[in-house]
Amino acid sequence: MTVIPRIALVLLVTAAARADAVRDAATADERAVLAELDGEHFIKARDQAEAILARKPDSFVANWAMARVHHDEEGNHARALFYLHKAEAVLPGDDAEWDKKLLLEEYNLLFEMNRNAEALAALDRYAARHDPPPPSLRIWPLFKLGRIDESRAIATRLAASDDWNDRASGYNGMLSLLFEQHDREGAYRWSVDGARATQDQSCTILRNAAGTAFCRLKLGEAEDFAIRASKTKEFDCWDAGYDQLAGLYIVEGDLQRAAAALASLKGRPILRRFRPHFALTSRTILVDLFYVLGKVEDADRLAVELYGLPQRTGETSSSERTERLIRSLRYLMTIDAHLVLVAEKASYRSFVAGVAASAEAVKLGVARWEVRRALIQLAADAGLLVTVTRPNLGGDIYDVAAWKTGTLIDVLGTGVMAAAVVAARAADADIPEATPYLDALAGEIAFHAGDLASADRLATTALASLPREEALLRWRTEAWQADARLRLGRMADARALYQDVLSKWPVALRILDLRLPVTITSDGSAVAVEAASRLGRSRRFAVRSDAPYRLAVNAKGKSVEVCLGDTNGFQFECASGEDRAGDDDPITTALDGFHAAAFSPKVSLTQRDLNSLDGSTTRVGADEVLKKVLQP
Repeated sequence: MTVIPRIALVLLVTAAARADAVRDAATADERAVLAELDGEHFIKARDQAEAILARKPDSFVANWAMARVHHDEEGNHARALFYLHKAEAVLPGDDAEWDKKLLLEEYNLLFEMNRNAEALAALDRYAARHDPPPPSLRIWPLFKLGRIDESRAIATRLAASDDWNDRASGYNGMLSLLFEQHDREGAYRWSVDGARATQDQSCTILRNAAGTAFCRLKLGEAEDFAIRASKTKEFDCWDAGYDQLAGLYIVEGDLQRAAAALASLKGRPILRRFRPHFALTSRTILVDLFYVLGKVEDADRLAVELYGLPQRTGETSSSERTERLIRSLRYLMTIDAHLVLVAEKASYRSFVAGVAASAEAVKLGVARWEVRRALIQLAADAGLLVTVTRPNLGGDIYDVAAWKTGTLIDVLGTGVMAAAVVAARAADADIPEATPYLDALAGEIAFHAGDLASADRLATTALASLPREEALLRWRTEAWQADARLRLGRMADARALYQDVLSKWPVALRILDLRLPVTITSDGSAVAVEAASRLGRSRRFAVRSDAPYRLAVNAKGKSVEVCLGDTNGFQFECASGEDRAGDDDPITTALDGFHAAAFSPKVSLTQRDLNSLDGSTTRVGADEVLKKVLQP
């Protein structure tokens, strides 16, 4: 849940309008600095403040300016707090208005740094010296310190207020408190009522309502709330629901709209103080988008960066432990997918090339060992594991989507995950919509355990009841169910499942490291025969005489063209290598191109669509797009 202390920001502006004593006593160059701050010209203010401090280190105005610059321009909270304390120490005279301003700025800094006891202490000092500060400012520090009853009492009281700001703070507080306590129904109801009580004009409430609707397994309503958040006039949240829309569209397998939502998110004006949090959000969504697109090398590279960045939970209600588990799981997903890709490429290459791939696999394996150990340690908290196992619970939409949870099976083992599913069923006994999600996960656990009959039965039950919007979870389930039926000797029953996965999201076969049953034919040329032989070694195919799918290999110059079709004549994909000067192995080039094309999503996401992520009008590679999108 997003938490924005918007009232504190308003109070700072109000205090500034009344704070004339310092300005009156300031020198001409100090008044010039204050004027730059008022105009939010932070770069100019910094240059002028540094010049003043060089000759007058105890200048209140210059220290205050540096605190504001590091907070609002640089997002460097620690440095901002350093200068703020210096400003507090040299505040001239007994100026109540400036004292209020300093205390509120200190509260904001500490709150955003997740130093909640100190944030409350700042409010206590404010109350002791002046009138009591707005009670809404205490809701989140109290909650994060475990003082839940006090926090709820304030939120409940404010929700009944006639003042719009108080009412918005109260409803947002209550819905978020209930969300973090995993009360799906309560959080959802407070969201619906809060949106109505604020006339659909609180961006924060609407985007948080999208999160609670997703948590309540009402994906259609989640999208509606997020769209409504993007249309609000009140600028009380920087993301305006676009991050949630991107996450939802990824869940739904609608990758064009996911990219468009991400582009809209990046185009939002954002206070610099929140840009570090924004950078984490955009990286998070990009990892998922590239992963789902099958661009696992890009996803893995980005996940490495994300995994090493500091957590920023000050502006959200999530715990650091939950955030760390979710981030670790995302990193593990990309490592596993990258390992599968490396093994796949090695399987149809020469021995020498395979040795090189093995070296890369070793490097990835070391990283996997580290993140797997971190996940095991985090999952030792049974409550946290059950929370993650319960569908769509415990974080933002783009974090906790149920299509990812099956990744934990390989890490924690089938026994641990089966027990987590039992506990999750008990916890969600009053939410019947959760049952098909847990059936799908239980089926995947049975599949890993080798109980193929139970896996098939649970998959059938789950697929019959899963919401239509849960596309990626559905396709993932179909992929392993098809493999289970194939191994049970039920090729005819498996075919329809393979057909849907190949048409919608063939990446699932790579993610789960499954083989597609095929026959292979060639035109008899030497180059085609060689390519067909190497295709037969690919980890992505199982050559069988009764297979419903066919790979046709035909010579094309020095290279080959490979086509994937079914026995009814439907053609899924054709790809070939290019005749390039100096290409020592055109067959490998062709097979790489074919595997990339055959196991990529069947959506019209072109290079131009990727460019739209950052508004670029030139054709550049995915790596360049990624680099530009990640710029703060």
